[in-house]
Order: sequence, then structure tokens, then C-alpha cells
Amino acid sequence: MKEISFYNGEFLAYDEALTKVEDRGNTFGDGVYDALSCFNNKPFNLDMHVDRFFNSMDEVKINSPYTKRNIKDIIKQGLEITSLDKAFVYFQITRGTSRRSHAYPDEIIGNFYLVIREKPSYEKYRRNGASIISMLDDRWQRCDIKSLNLLPNVIAAKKASEVGCIEALLIRNG
Repeated sequence: MKEISFYNGEFLAYDEALTKVEDRGNTFGDGVYDALSCFNNKPFNLDMHVDRFFNSMDEVKINSPYTKRNIKDIIKQGLEITSLDKAFVYFQITRGTSRRSHAYPDEIIGNFYLVIREKPSYEKYRRNGASIISMLDDRWQRCDIKSLNLLPNVIAAKKASEVGCIEALLIRNG
């Protein structure tokens, strides 16, 4: 299996994972994420990525249904299912699902998602190099929180692709 998803306690085929309409991640970008690479079916810097994920959750006060150990186990179990030698793991948690309101209920529990897919090869860029552009970094000032609010990143990536580059390097204060 090349791609797999996990949503709130269940591994699913990638195309079967669906979110609720009023998931706060959909309506407000109210959530955090992290991602990691795997080589030889082993996650690279797993502890660091999961710690950063929990730091982001703590900073925005998201209630996780899972512990750090749970999430590490879910990632490892997903890698066993996919059997991918080189994999990319993306995981996120939203604040949860509730009626649309900026204020959220204190007892709300987050929705946890995970996707594991084959890691793309960047070999041609390693051999031949790649063009990038630089742009002003106009993201919010809390880049230590890996927030789902990535609109400035999306706009920068699109601009880079429009001028034939693979990436935009965001620069702040020189």
C-alpha cells in the first residue's frame, strides 16, 4: 500500500478519510501540524517532531485525544502497514468539531489526522540544482507554532512555480 490515512483512531485508505464540515481546521485553520521523513521504514527524528507538535498544541491550547507515545505508535504502525522504504508522514490536529464560532468550548477535543505516502525523490535537484526565488516573509510572528494557517506559504509557493522555481525562500529582517 503506497498511501494510508489515519483519522481519530482508525487507519483508512487515503481516499476514505473525510473530515466534518464544522471541523475548526476547515473553518478557521484552527490547528497545528508537523511532518517527517522516513528512511528504511524508520522515522527520522521522531521524538523531535512529536515534541514540536505537542509544543505547538500547548501554545494554542488544543486538547489532544492522544499522548506523545500514542502518536509515535500510530506513526510506527502506519509505516508497518505501508511498508514504504522512503516515506513522508504528515500529521495534524485541529481543535475539534463544534458549531462555527470564534470562541470555542473548553471541553472540545481535537481531531487527529495522519497521512503516510511515498517520499518524492529529489535526486534530479541534487544532481542538477534547482532555482528558487526570495520573497518577503509576511507570515505571522509565531513561526514556532506550526499552525495550519499557511496562506502566505501557499501564495509564495505558487509565485515560485509561476516563475519556474521549485521553492520560495522567505526572508525576514535580512
